[in-house]
Amino acid sequence: MEVTYASGVLEEVSESAAYYEEEVEGLGKAFLRKVDDAVNDVKENPLMYRIVKNEYRRHLLSRFPFAVVYRIANEKLYVVAVMHCKRVPHYWKNRK
Repeated sequence: MEVTYASGVLEEVSESAAYYEEEVEGLGKAFLRKVDDAVNDVKENPLMYRIVKNEYRRHLLSRFPFAVVYRIANEKLYVVAVMHCKRVPHYWKNRK
């Protein structure tokens, strides 16, 4: 399944990884692995995860308070956010 990221998503991930790496060496890399694992899990079974709004679903990351928010259309996976679950959790709703 092809994966497309909404504008800003990869920057969000990079900023979060940089923050974690500043806090503890290696933690940023661990965060990136968890995001990658979550996207791969969604690719394997996209309908498994909870619907949060209309056609949008979320996959909660283990170990980190983040979720991959995505939708499926035309057999493609569109990641609209990798959001921190405790900070303004619905900012992504205007993304396509």
